[in-house]
Amino acid sequence: MSKKERKRQDKRKLPKHAQIWWDALEDLRGEFEDRVRTAKPDQLRFQNRSLTRFLSKRVPKYDVFGLFFCYKFITQTPHLGYDEPVRLHSEEMQAAGFRSPPSFCKTFHKACVSGDDPFSYFELLARIDSIASWTEAQESFSHWLAFRHHRAAWRGDTNTRRRGYNAWILAKLVQPQWLYEYEFEGRKTKGARVWEGFGLGVNADNLPWNNRQWANILEQAARLANKGEPDCTPLEKWVWWCYPVFQRYRWSAREVQDAASFRNFVDTDSWKVIEKSEANFRKYWIDRGLRFAGRKSKRTNPTLAEFVRSVSLPDSDKVRRVPIWG
Repeated sequence: MSKKERKRQDKRKLPKHAQIWWDALEDLRGEFEDRVRTAKPDQLRFQNRSLTRFLSKRVPKYDVFGLFFCYKFITQTPHLGYDEPVRLHSEEMQAAGFRSPPSFCKTFHKACVSGDDPFSYFELLARIDSIASWTEAQESFSHWLAFRHHRAAWRGDTNTRRRGYNAWILAKLVQPQWLYEYEFEGRKTKGARVWEGFGLGVNADNLPWNNRQWANILEQAARLANKGEPDCTPLEKWVWWCYPVFQRYRWSAREVQDAASFRNFVDTDSWKVIEKSEANFRKYWIDRGLRFAGRKSKRTNPTLAEFVRSVSLPDSDKVRRVPIWG
């Protein structure tokens, strides 16, 4: 490759701090896939601050300005697909008594260089951990919904998973937004265009499925089409999105239960879980990959209690698909 071609290729690459985030997110998604393929029900684990860990491998804690520009990129760059994590992070900062992300970014450089605010560095570390945890919540929420909706696409050997994925594609193609009408030999019919890169109709060796395998795929697709979009109960959605607070501030299962009782859930499924014993409530979330690390405490008002009780949750339709801005 010539020097001119290398320069042209470098121009197509992501900016440095965008690439850091993208690589960390790719590691996170790979960890999700490996975990759900092999983990037993009580061994599933989501939202364990893996994204913070993957970021720290690329930007060490002593690289202050590297951390700062990573924080500035994710919180102030539009159209990345993480608007809701940024919103929740900003609202958490406000509830905790900190400055907004734009205000912090505006003053950090000056404070860090002049030494006027010796706590800015430690605040930056806390902010990185916060925005990473909210971003991981969105990523894991998408994967968790997809996993519980159609486990056949995640478990088993390569071709079993591939058949499950083919079934998922076919189930999506029957939705009105994917269909278009065309005329063939004088007859009008509806169809859908499928990118060949999806591998629809072939196994891992690029060989066509046989009749029995096609029958299995179509049966799965029919079940998925009847189920509609992946969804969860209002309580599950609330716990999933508030888990960054529960985890970082070490809430106990009892504290989460008490806070949930203030959310005024109107569905019976949510209340059946809230009214479980503390041990069964904890196990319910362990089976879904979430663990409450806090021990029993006498505190009556844990950190950010009011925030999680009144927080506005994201619209699932806006966050269920994994962003591909990289």
